[in-house]
Amino acid sequence: MNVIDKQPLDTNKIALKELPHAAGTPIIGHTLSILRDAVAWSDSMNAKYGEAYTANAFFQKTVMLTSADALEQVLLDKDQVFSNKLAYSRLFGLFDTSNLLLLDFGEHRKHRKALNPSFKTHVMKSYLSQMDTTISERIATWSDGKEFLFYPEVKQLTLDVATMAFLGLGPGDECNKVNAALTDMFASILGIIRFPLPGTAWRRGIKAQAFISN
Repeated sequence: MNVIDKQPLDTNKIALKELPHAAGTPIIGHTLSILRDAVAWSDSMNAKYGEAYTANAFFQKTVMLTSADALEQVLLDKDQVFSNKLAYSRLFGLFDTSNLLLLDFGEHRKHRKALNPSFKTHVMKSYLSQMDTTISERIATWSDGKEFLFYPEVKQLTLDVATMAFLGLGPGDECNKVNAALTDMFASILGIIRFPLPGTAWRRGIKAQAFISN
């Protein structure tokens, strides 16, 4: 979490330097534990350090918050002291810089307002109608008595619905390529190595971003 100035982070007015710190393993910190089981790791850290602490993870010092009051202050950001761009650029750095998550304050509001027509009630209802048809047709194929892996099927269905509703793509080769690119882009978010070395998730994410942009 990145703070634009030295405003206090939580509702108890505790300075960042006063929060308890979980250093973890040298260099990698708690990265592997988070990747292995983020929920179990979070539970153990909360029990040890409380509802607000800092931890080394993914090669940076990160603020961890579980207090409802602290989360409310950060997410509402009434004083506009928390930056979306600084926070999310670490995760979505290879995405287009016009991504709504990477915009702050007035610029964020301007772009969000421009997107509002796409989320009007009648438009959302049209999305729902298309989604219902696609989902019903896909689920009907699951009742033929054959065994299948549920998670991959649901993941594929979710991608197909998204590309159909928001990009207007029907089933086919182009849709499959877009889905594969989106999968690689989001997989790169958790990439530990953030340099385009061959075989890394980050490199695949960069190639996927170039494909989507074109």
